[in-house]
Amino acid sequence: MSSQTSVRAPYLTKSKYMNGRQCLKLLWYAANDTSVFPPLGASTRALFDQGNEINIHARQVFPGGILIPQNAGFSAALTATRKAVEKRVPVFEASVSHDQLFARVDVLRPGETGWHLIEVKSSTQVKDEHLEEVAFQKLLCDRAGIPIEKCFVMHVDNTYVRRGGVEPSKLLALQEVTRPVGKLIGKVDGYIEEMRSRMQAPRAPDVPIGGHCNAPYACPLKSMCWAGMPEHHVFTLKIGGSLSEELFKAGILDIKDIPDGIELTPHQAIQVACRRSETPHVDPGSLKTFLDEWIDPLYLLDFETLSPAVPAYDLSSPYEQVPFQYSLKRVSRKRREDSSWEYLHEGCADPRPEVLRRLKREIGPEGTIIAYNSKFEIKVLRSAAVAYPEYGDWVESLVPRFSDLYQPFRNFHYYNPSQLGSASLKVVMPALTGKSYSSLEIGAGDLASREFCRITFGDADDTDCRKVRDALIRYCRQDTEGLVEVINEMERLSGSTRKIL
Repeated sequence: MSSQTSVRAPYLTKSKYMNGRQCLKLLWYAANDTSVFPPLGASTRALFDQGNEINIHARQVFPGGILIPQNAGFSAALTATRKAVEKRVPVFEASVSHDQLFARVDVLRPGETGWHLIEVKSSTQVKDEHLEEVAFQKLLCDRAGIPIEKCFVMHVDNTYVRRGGVEPSKLLALQEVTRPVGKLIGKVDGYIEEMRSRMQAPRAPDVPIGGHCNAPYACPLKSMCWAGMPEHHVFTLKIGGSLSEELFKAGILDIKDIPDGIELTPHQAIQVACRRSETPHVDPGSLKTFLDEWIDPLYLLDFETLSPAVPAYDLSSPYEQVPFQYSLKRVSRKRREDSSWEYLHEGCADPRPEVLRRLKREIGPEGTIIAYNSKFEIKVLRSAAVAYPEYGDWVESLVPRFSDLYQPFRNFHYYNPSQLGSASLKVVMPALTGKSYSSLEIGAGDLASREFCRITFGDADDTDCRKVRDALIRYCRQDTEGLVEVINEMERLSGSTRKIL
């Protein structure tokens, strides 16, 4: 619906309003020069696709609704919305405009006298930024002649367990947010006026970088705004938080320039010392203690998983990490012997039963199981055992045997300045061994998951499927083979002469 006014400023849409709430510089570029925005990456496109899928399921919760087509043009969408509202039925993707403001509302549902505004999200809880979006839409709807009685956020319920077909009314939870949104409404007008002024300025405002560059969303302009920062900038400090902000505001950009009087955590102090010396920090005693706790034989385990918002398999929940692939290597430090197993699921059936069956056969009753961030592998196994309880006791018997290879790096028993504050395997492996994932067609877990889903549930041809499966096997194998090299280097740094292979 629309209220006619003279054009005084560019349209401020819901998405631009949220840009402005994060950063006024981001808003200016969104309104005036989108050429600086990088092309959408595969991860971002996947998030959009996921959001669209959740919206489709949400519409099924409100029978008899009317979907406003968005490809008919601006005026046509406004007209279609007005006619649908007059019928007092649920309206999906309602186009609402007033005084150069515009939004598409996910769901408008008739209330007792007015309307219920429902914002649909693929998250599992209501977040502050969702309330900001709803507040903008409520103000706009009220002024455009669609009085909003109540406000809701409809989000994914991660306690839902799929049994048979997807049940949208159980997959999605409806949470009323009328009261918290009401507390924000009084500020929206002020934000709108400031954003309108900024959008019409001849150049982008000078907004310093900071925590807002990553919250509530990763800013697409970060590479442009951070281009002048040194590699070892103060925001790489481990859990830097407000300290990083204060240092930056004081003009201290590189961690090597942090004054000696500044209070740092022990881990931050190690970072600074390593940056200044350009040499790694090594705690041989702690590394040796950690390595000596292991019991032969060693089992090196790595999973690849998919975790869709809409469960793909019976007895699975939203965002549950379902294993579709693993690499397992058995090593004897005493005998210098090793065996390897790999599994990559094929077909649309649930992969968990076969993963559990194979691992139960391959992992012997004794020995330490090693994974990088083993909490993940344990959670994957336990979740699978909930669906297939015949494996429950066996999985629980494995848990005490796990050793987390992430622990010594998280605790800075080894730290290389090239890690830039991170302890992920993707940075630790090249820092220690020189081996990386850069030469692989698939070099990250999120890409592995997307590609598996594409060849499994999409329409990929046989040639494409074989190519992707080969790349997935190489990627998963890289993790366990890389762990061998990481452990060997840890042994050397600890003062030991032994190698696991």
